[in-house]
Amino acid sequence: MTKARYEIIRQIASGGMAEVLLARRDDPGGRSEHVVLKRVLPHLSSEDAFLEMFGREARLASELRHPNIVQVLDVGEIDGLPYIAMERLDGADLLRLLQQCAVKRQPLGTAAAIAVVAAAARGLGYAHRARGRDGRALRIIHRDVSPHNLFVTRDGGVKLLDFGIAKSAAHVGLTGTGQVKGKISYIAPEQIRAQPIDHRSDLWSLGVVLWEAVAGEKLFTRDNDAATLHAILSDPIPSLRRTEAPGLDELLNAVLQRDPDHRINTAEEIAQYLDAILATMRVSQPERIIAQRVASLVPATDPAKDL
Repeated sequence: MTKARYEIIRQIASGGMAEVLLARRDDPGGRSEHVVLKRVLPHLSSEDAFLEMFGREARLASELRHPNIVQVLDVGEIDGLPYIAMERLDGADLLRLLQQCAVKRQPLGTAAAIAVVAAAARGLGYAHRARGRDGRALRIIHRDVSPHNLFVTRDGGVKLLDFGIAKSAAHVGLTGTGQVKGKISYIAPEQIRAQPIDHRSDLWSLGVVLWEAVAGEKLFTRDNDAATLHAILSDPIPSLRRTEAPGLDELLNAVLQRDPDHRINTAEEIAQYLDAILATMRVSQPERIIAQRVASLVPATDPAKDL
């Protein structure tokens, strides 16, 4: 099978593990589209163990097909460096939206926050129970559910990013770049205690995202990593007391249980609970509310630059 050809247009971002590139994809049928490439950085090209994990888990991510998960179009190599080609999304990640809320001194809005997390929960639930082409359970754990990896599109869609590669990043030992420090606030207590983890660790992370999106402030982030980890393990979790969203505090209490055996068990349950809250709030078109908030917080620009 002839693979698509890519013309790299510009770099969007670069981290400790990979760079993110805007590219034009020309497929064998003559069609052309803009896509996003995540390509391993050259200094990791000789790390055989990492490259093996990156390739294996990128192929795993390419098997996921769900409207709330970014679509992986292709995996391969360019100039000897492994890449993942993904659909290009128009909008902003939740981290940027919340930062804009802080700058503009306005909340994201309870309904919009709940709608975003409900959609993310549907994608997460699909991934947790996904099966491979051979029918076997893939047993995927995202390991990096955070506002940075939750993308909100201009039409009100929600996409989870970086499925399948978070485990690779965790094995590289990234430190000193800010990348890991920024995600510590969302890891589950059992991860801090070096206990075995399963899909319920992702649910804790999603619960933290939900709390922060509604509250408009950080839940566990403190002045340093040690204090943040201590807060995750020990600090009280404040109730939000959103009277317009009855049942929200009860759900957060069920998700943010430090003992995973006492935690809500599936992402689908979170989505169903949030959908019920939206129905109580008489929100019939959550995508429209999300789209309106994106439009008000992140002005549209040239499609080739708006990434």
